[in-house]
Amino acid sequence: MTARNTPTHRICRDCNGAGEVMRNDSASGDPQTDYPVECGADGCVDGWIRCVPVDPIEELAFARRWARLPGFHAMRYGEIRARVTSDVPLPTDLSPETHAWPKAA
Repeated sequence: MTARNTPTHRICRDCNGAGEVMRNDSASGDPQTDYPVECGADGCVDGWIRCVPVDPIEELAFARRWARLPGFHAMRYGEIRARVTSDVPLPTDLSPETHAWPKAA
């Protein structure tokens, strides 16, 4: 069975989902000198590339699992929770002007 793209992730085209690519530095291309190197494609993690933005609430839910452990995980959860629950500045004019409707005199 082969892996398929998901709604949030797609298979990396550079490594074809393996997470590593084969390199060969020999001048003759000797196949015995092939060695694996971690895939360097932008955003590739273990052969998968996330194709949608990370939702802060989804990140908070993931961090909540580790929040009970003392140390770094608890501090990271507090940081993410503060970012998710902080106030967000709204635009001052909620109904911007459009040129399609001229103002009445």
